Amino acid sequence: MSSFKGMLACARKQWLKASICFAVATAFRSNGFLLCGFIIWGLVVDISVRKTDAGQQVITKESIIKMAYAVALSLLVIAPFFAHQARAYMLFCSPDQLGRPWCNNGIPSIYSFVQKEYWGVGFLKYWTSAQIPNFLMAGPVLVLLLHSSSTEIMQVGKVILSMGKTADGAKARTLQSNLKSLVDNKRTEKPLTSWNTLPHAIHALALTLILLFASHTQIILRLSSSLPYTYWSIARLLHGGVQTRRVAQDGGLSLKERLRLSDGRFWGRLWVIYAVIWYMSSLVLWASFLPPA
Repeated sequence: MSSFKGMLACARKQWLKASICFAVATAFRSNGFLLCGFIIWGLVVDISVRKTDAGQQVITKESIIKMAYAVALSLLVIAPFFAHQARAYMLFCSPDQLGRPWCNNGIPSIYSFVQKEYWGVGFLKYWTSAQIPNFLMAGPVLVLLLHSSSTEIMQVGKVILSMGKTADGAKARTLQSNLKSLVDNKRTEKPLTSWNTLPHAIHALALTLILLFASHTQIILRLSSSLPYTYWSIARLLHGGVQTRRVAQDGGLSLKERLRLSDGRFWGRLWVIYAVIWYMSSLVLWASFLPPA
């Protein structure tokens, strides 16, 4: 709930309120530190791109102040994580205590020690044959978020990275127009191709990759419910099925187009089937404290 409120505050440019909400989220889950990316996006990236789009100077006194403000608010977001580490260090690593192995590390972190020692968390450590059922359980959500986020990042990033890299005047003007449409959040033909949703796509991709390669992967079934991007991605998938049915009614489509439309309907229906089965079975799994609990 805190992360949702923080994202809403970012959309309303209420940066201090957003940082406080994100800090509360970080106090409960360490991956909340990723949420400071929304602060940096709004105060640094968004302003810089808009100035570039308007042909204005990017580095100014005002922009430097905004950057400093973004850093300060980001520190506020991650402060609970470091507070937990400091408290643990004082409890377990004081001179009158026997001390644990992690106390003598270069960066004494009880979080990384517990994750490694008791949970077996580490890069690719979860990739064993015994965990195949958990990967299969999380597979649909992993594929959904990886595909949606990477597709949006590539589509929007292509427009931004192409700016200033062409000598063709007409093409440059077209790219400038595309960038302006993105920044101004004008409606596009493709869902989830918007400047406002791009930071959500980056956040979803980062979190999904962490969970895929360096965590108990099945917990994405819980954490994905805290991402607005999950629901937008599902809506996009279902919207594809609705849109393809409407287009198909017009007739006169080639075989290739009909196959593409059939795929849109297929994946939308498949997700609905998966969702119904998973929602019912997850009630039993969570109540019994079985994965993904």
